[in-house]
Amino acid sequence: MPMRPSLQAVHAGVCYLDKVEKLKASFETGKTRAIEWRRNQLLALKRLLEENQHDLLAALKSDLGKCETEAVVSEQGFLLSDIDHT
Repeated sequence: MPMRPSLQAVHAGVCYLDKVEKLKASFETGKTRAIEWRRNQLLALKRLLEENQHDLLAALKSDLGKCETEAVVSEQGFLLSDIDHT
């Protein structure tokens, strides 16, 4: 017999028990990874951006007409800063 949701599980007419169960099931599949794995992925992305900066800047100039300064600041700078902050 299904368990009746507690008052805490219902907010504004929405039952969150099903949502929580779906999230737990998703987590158990391994879709989500350990924090260390995610950090390593971000560091690998940072290396890729740094090692290929020249080619990426050339593509941004060719495709979007962005000058190098704009591309470094708006495209790569924010991303690299976010990775460093993480």
